[in-house]
Amino acid sequence: AFSRCSSRQTVRQDGCSDFFVPNVFSPNGDGKNDFFQIYLRDDNVKILSCRLFNRWGNMIYISENNNLFRWNGRYKDKSLEAGVYVYSIEYQTIGDETIKIAKGDLTLIR
Repeated sequence: AFSRCSSRQTVRQDGCSDFFVPNVFSPNGDGKNDFFQIYLRDDNVKILSCRLFNRWGNMIYISENNNLFRWNGRYKDKSLEAGVYVYSIEYQTIGDETIKIAKGDLTLIR
């Protein structure tokens, strides 16, 4: 029999050893930290989704099933203001059906 059951587990980003999430980026075109992205520490990690929210809780970015996404600090073709944004990353490790969630904040600097 095939089971479609899954479980969710929330983990803090600080304790996540599967990937590194920078907490600051500066999309100013200088070639340094111009994108917000996840740096995998292990090839056995699959990013299911990454959602970014502004300080009012509105979702401003979503990437699904993409380990190589990069966000440029724009929403609806407009550069967003410098400030603090929140991320929620759902992921799995290969061989483990548990869906884990890492949450944290990042600062956009202009």
